[in-house]
Amino acid sequence: MWFLAPFAVFGAIGLIGVASLIPTLGPTLDKLRSLPKPPSQSDVGLVALVLIQPTMLVLLTVAAGVLLADRVGLRSYLLAWSRGVSLPGSFGSGVPAAIGLALATGTAIIALDLLFKEVMEPGSIAKLAGTSPMPNWAARASAILYGGITEEVMMRFGLMTLLIWLASLVLPGTFASRPGILIGTAIIVSALLFGLGHLPRLFAATQPSTALVLHIVVLNMLAGLAYGWLYWRHSLEHAMLAHALTHVTFWIMTPGLVRIGQSLAK
Repeated sequence: MWFLAPFAVFGAIGLIGVASLIPTLGPTLDKLRSLPKPPSQSDVGLVALVLIQPTMLVLLTVAAGVLLADRVGLRSYLLAWSRGVSLPGSFGSGVPAAIGLALATGTAIIALDLLFKEVMEPGSIAKLAGTSPMPNWAARASAILYGGITEEVMMRFGLMTLLIWLASLVLPGTFASRPGILIGTAIIVSALLFGLGHLPRLFAATQPSTALVLHIVVLNMLAGLAYGWLYWRHSLEHAMLAHALTHVTFWIMTPGLVRIGQSLAK
């Protein structure tokens, strides 16, 4: 039960996020159907094929997190609960940091994204509508469930934990005396990989310029650094909370920042 119970808990919540992608896969299926040699599978079969990779990644990273998080001193309230133990301190103590980082990170990403658009295409902000419509319910649900939960399970609970554990094996003396150096490196590496992980969808949609690729990687890396720090200093659940709230910040703050950008551009 030390392994199976938390594996079942994290596997379930991770796969709920994967399932939330299904209503958003219409454009992907249309693109596959438009290929010169379209696949012969039904839509159900194609959806299953598309979801195999994230499903396997969830299960592998969950296993890594369950096995290694305690060994390297990283915290998860769900992990402790599934093992019938409690963590010292309260979850609420880290909530202000999660909310603050979500607001700061989300606002910074929007502002940098608008600035990038204006630099690459002068006058682009002036062409944007004064208000930005909320994404549809499927995109919102996917952003919260897949982004806020599943991506944190994979990138922080799984990958970042694994990187720290490997560092502790390779440099045990450094990990014992100055763990912050190795943990900080793992936060940076996992954040970089988090940024790179957003490129396949970009390449599937267009042939991006080098500047756009760097833009996507850097902005997502910025978010990954915030979530990694929260996982280290507070818990995995605080990282999940911040990730989900970053998307909410996008939806709320974008119209106001667009209007500010339009005023400055005049």
